Amino acid sequence: MNYNQIIKQYKSYVASSYISLTPNQIDILPKGKLYVSKKYDGLFCCLILNPKSSTLLMPNGMQVPENKNIFKEIQNIECDDEIIIAGELYASNDSSKRERSSDVRASLSQENSQVYFAAFDIVQSSKENLDDYS
Repeated sequence: MNYNQIIKQYKSYVASSYISLTPNQIDILPKGKLYVSKKYDGLFCCLILNPKSSTLLMPNGMQVPENKNIFKEIQNIECDDEIIIAGELYASNDSSKRERSSDVRASLSQENSQVYFAAFDIVQSSKENLDDYS
């Protein structure tokens, strides 16, 4: 399975169409049940889980090093089948009220830094074929 291709397709066809709304724009949303998530300012990343391994992969093919703190949490996830989960890799900055993508890049290059993963969508699951975005 070509994870990079699946992730790039998802980012091009699905994630690129996400929009952010201000509180004044809420009325333009369709009525009914909607799912929303907080917008983190980080780096788009996908968590690939299967019974044997877990990987955080970015669309450019870069993998988050497994020595990062985030893998301590990921290793606790039990997964019977393969699943690809889209999310945002972010780093918290004590001096700022919000995250910055530059903080993630800096954290990835530092040995004892904290990075976090906020999931927001299922890209593909072995139970369903969700990888045709065109």
